[in-house]
Amino acid sequence: MPLINHLKGVDAQNMFLAVAYGKHVVAGHLTKSLITGASGSHTIKLQQLLGRGPWDGCEGLWFKGLEITPANYKFYPGIQSTGMGDTTQGQDTVFSTDTPHSGVAWIRATLATGVGDFDTKNSPPLGLSGIFRTMKIQDYDDIGDPDGVLGYSANPALEVADLILRIGGRPASRIHWPTWVEWRDFLAAAIPHDYTALPGQDGFGLRGEYYNGASFNTLVFDRIDPVIEFPLSAGSPGIGINVDNFSVRWEGKIKPMYTETYTLYITHDNGGKLWVNNLSVPLIDQWGTTGTHSATIALTAGQFYDIKVEWNGTGGSEELRLEWQSTSQNREVVSHRALYPKTVNRPRYETHPFFAGPTRLDDAVRTILNLCNSTYQEVDGKLRFFCLEQLATKTFQFTNDKIVNGQVRVIPRDVSNLRNSWQAKFRNLDSQYVEEDLDPINIERDALITAAGRKIDGEAIDLFNCNRHQAYRTLDNYIKRTVDSKFDFELDGTADTFQVLAGDRVGVDVEFLNWTNKDVLVLGSNDASSEETADERRFVMQEWTL
Repeated sequence: MPLINHLKGVDAQNMFLAVAYGKHVVAGHLTKSLITGASGSHTIKLQQLLGRGPWDGCEGLWFKGLEITPANYKFYPGIQSTGMGDTTQGQDTVFSTDTPHSGVAWIRATLATGVGDFDTKNSPPLGLSGIFRTMKIQDYDDIGDPDGVLGYSANPALEVADLILRIGGRPASRIHWPTWVEWRDFLAAAIPHDYTALPGQDGFGLRGEYYNGASFNTLVFDRIDPVIEFPLSAGSPGIGINVDNFSVRWEGKIKPMYTETYTLYITHDNGGKLWVNNLSVPLIDQWGTTGTHSATIALTAGQFYDIKVEWNGTGGSEELRLEWQSTSQNREVVSHRALYPKTVNRPRYETHPFFAGPTRLDDAVRTILNLCNSTYQEVDGKLRFFCLEQLATKTFQFTNDKIVNGQVRVIPRDVSNLRNSWQAKFRNLDSQYVEEDLDPINIERDALITAAGRKIDGEAIDLFNCNRHQAYRTLDNYIKRTVDSKFDFELDGTADTFQVLAGDRVGVDVEFLNWTNKDVLVLGSNDASSEETADERRFVMQEWTL
């Protein structure tokens, strides 16, 4: 079977290459395939274009669920090629009539023998996808000079700067760099991701650290596993982990449903250990044996207990299973809803957006800002970006002498028809394959449900890829901005209020509402320009809390 060009006859308008930031599951566009050997023992090599480069790397590649090892694929990051012989972005020797594809990330993969239909012309080998670290972007200092070389980052500030300067072609003078640096560093600051502190949220698993070496020798990655259940298998428990000679440690909290004595079981091959509540002394310690072992412990319903599980594999087929049982609890694998990952420090916000079609620059920037609870102001022709959580202090106070005629117009919201239930739509970066979670994140406002007399579902908010902690905070902040305030209000400010802009946190005194220096967020500010009101400015505001 000859080389097949799968793009022949394809409308170029359907070949838009995505602009992507952060980590994504990507399929891309099948472009070429080459088959060798006889049917049944054939080998297919294929090429797929991924997106606008430069991209950082591939973390795993599969064809219809079958993993392809790094030895059987070659990743081209999408840099500017120096020519056909460029070892990084040059001509692929497998597809020798091809070009280097400067500026486009692409991948060539070899499928396992016999995988894929022999007739690749009429049955194209569709089904290749992988997890990729996408756009490499530039960092900057506080005067807008490039700071170091291009690198992978999911920091929203770097993504916004890349959109404005490189993709949008705007001059660096459009950004106010000192405040941009403050915004970048605020977003990057590590905060504890404590899942037990998120109101109304069930558990979703334990955080596991995966090592090569049977004694926790070399940490390869960490992820959150919904349950501790690995059927007997001779395969690897994770991407990049040895088939033999590995170890895993899971940590977090467990929350029982009943106040009873529980029996906990671990079925393991090879070694297994279990700690519950007391992390100094194992409840089960069978590091040198295999089989099923159990122990009992008295637990209280609704209380969080420390839990740790360790497992290693030293050769042959391996398995692990964590179960529990009590008078009211049938013996079963411990549910993900009873397990909460260990608290770790992670950046306050990381964003992983992609733009699959032509998108206005302003819309792309606004998408990223919405994903990290941020906004911007334009002052003297420069863009000042900031996270609303940076508003630690009020910047202005509207006392009666700064409000025209002392009048404040209250705009109540119709709570009987206001949305009161929302869902976050996202792929979880803490899962092995960046999948959607078993249980979505839902947030409801009980007071609004009571006032309306019914649950009124809101839209599913698309957060692209993130972890559950950020997904909850982003959705909660969205609700705060859009519905939590019982009313908006308007006022006209005098000339000395012109410094106040949308996005500012200010104080307001309103006598008839018994407000003194009330904490509010400015939603909009517009000049009321006319001969009579040239020195006035109209503001729309809402109550605000961090």
